[in-house]
Amino acid sequence: MENLHADVVPQHWKRYIMPPSMTATNWLYDFKSRVEQLHALHEGSDYGRSGIRFGGLLAPEAFLIATQQSAAQLNAWSLEESELKFVFDPSAEETQKAVEEQQGYVVHGL
Repeated sequence: MENLHADVVPQHWKRYIMPPSMTATNWLYDFKSRVEQLHALHEGSDYGRSGIRFGGLLAPEAFLIATQQSAAQLNAWSLEESELKFVFDPSAEETQKAVEEQQGYVVHGL
């Protein structure tokens, strides 16, 4: 309680990477948004293709690997044949294609 009263993140709450200057208030807001994203992913049917807050993932590196594995499996490629490609600020058409054709993921919150 002393930590929370001082707006300091308790040490045992620091299970994922965060800036050392993050306050307990900011940590709680961030944690709430992570839980909301998990709930939205659970309720959705596109597995986050239409938009996922990359900074809200507990293991973002695992998400990147999973997207490569998914694309390789969908296209019957070996994982070595796949290539990770980022398109910054895609058009609405590119975003829609990624979702409809399952050819990519829309990521925000880097």
